[in-house]
Amino acid sequence: MWAGTAEEKAGFDEESTPEARHDIVAALVRMLPAMADAQVVHQTACLRPVTSDGLLLLGRVPGLEQVYMATGAGRKDIVFGPGMGRAIADLILTGGAKIALEAFAPGRFAR
Repeated sequence: MWAGTAEEKAGFDEESTPEARHDIVAALVRMLPAMADAQVVHQTACLRPVTSDGLLLLGRVPGLEQVYMATGAGRKDIVFGPGMGRAIADLILTGGAKIALEAFAPGRFAR
């Protein structure tokens, strides 16, 4: 069984922590008490990108032809992923999206 997730602001540190392991196991046992005696055989730490302003990066990358970004959802990627995929697909295929993407423009961080 795969269980997760914890969230820590750790930069690019890919080391797992005992605290995250404890939190994940505790949540799992609350949901499935039968897992109380389960043995953890492997633990990973995954990096899930977020932006400094907390908004997605979603749109064409300024200055680069045919380069698009769809990232920055952090651990909510499983929730936002389908909508992000649809918006980027529409943008690539038709030149526009059915939702307003201006707030998520990758160019907002350009200097």
